[in-house]
Amino acid sequence: MSRSLLWHISCFLGLLPFWIQCTSSANSCAVWHEVADCSHLKLTQIPDDLPANITVLNLTHNQLRKLPPANFTRYSQLTILDAGFNSISKLEPELCQKLPLLGILNFQHNELYQLSDKTFIFCRNLTELHLRYNLIHKIQNNPFKGLKNLIKLDLSHNGLSSTKLGTQLQLENLQELLLSNNKIHVLKREELDFLGNSSLKKLELSSNQIKEFSPGCFHAIGKLFGLSLNNAQLGASLTENLCQELSNTSIQTLSLSSTQLYRTSNTTFAGLKQTNLTVLDLSYNGLNVIGNDSFAWLPHLEYLFLEYNNIVHLSSRSFYGLFNVRLMILPFSG
Repeated sequence: MSRSLLWHISCFLGLLPFWIQCTSSANSCAVWHEVADCSHLKLTQIPDDLPANITVLNLTHNQLRKLPPANFTRYSQLTILDAGFNSISKLEPELCQKLPLLGILNFQHNELYQLSDKTFIFCRNLTELHLRYNLIHKIQNNPFKGLKNLIKLDLSHNGLSSTKLGTQLQLENLQELLLSNNKIHVLKREELDFLGNSSLKKLELSSNQIKEFSPGCFHAIGKLFGLSLNNAQLGASLTENLCQELSNTSIQTLSLSSTQLYRTSNTTFAGLKQTNLTVLDLSYNGLNVIGNDSFAWLPHLEYLFLEYNNIVHLSSRSFYGLFNVRLMILPFSG
């Protein structure tokens, strides 16, 4: 049953006593309490007749090409704005000036290609910024410097070739940085320095064809709790280098699914011996050999995921040292 038909039936029967707006217009937004849903309406501009007290506005899946700040003057109480799945190519700095309470801003699946130092200058209360699936190939200067309360930043599925998102210390409260599905090939020491005062706990780098880890590339984010490099095609040598680079972090969760790690040895994870790693995901690797003492350096490991591999060689010492494992998923080939 179509949304339009359900809407008419609900209005007729009076089944939605809390809905503020009920009209027969095919392009009418649905408003409930302080939430306005204007998605999938083929909108080309921002509605100007919504209740002034709305705190959530959903503009996804429309035909918007821009978001004129003046059109949001009426909606100064917004805390969440979702304009994903449109064709917006530029964000005006004044947008956040009109929306001083904005906490979550979602611009995924748009056509943003450039961010200036002024783009988010008035977005002081943002805690989440979602920019995945845009056309951003390079971050110049410091567009995120004013986002002192930001906790989550998603720049995945863009064209970034570097993890460097700024030249100055910033984003001191950032806990989650998502950079998967970009074009990052090398992790350099200085490129994460902008996070030197941050409390970053999760770094997502999956589906980047990383070919090199420079010495000290994680030194600025020593509080790092979780790292994902799924689909990175690291192989044995780069995996060993990665673990060495993580030796001085607080890493507890490491996901290396589909990284072409075909065999492990007693040196593969040796770099993690000073850490408290509790979760290790090695699924979907084509792993066929687990050598002696491969996990001897990981006495704190509690969860080991080895599903969808082709393990044909094990010895009595393949899992030596795993004294605290609670769950291990291990497929055996015939």
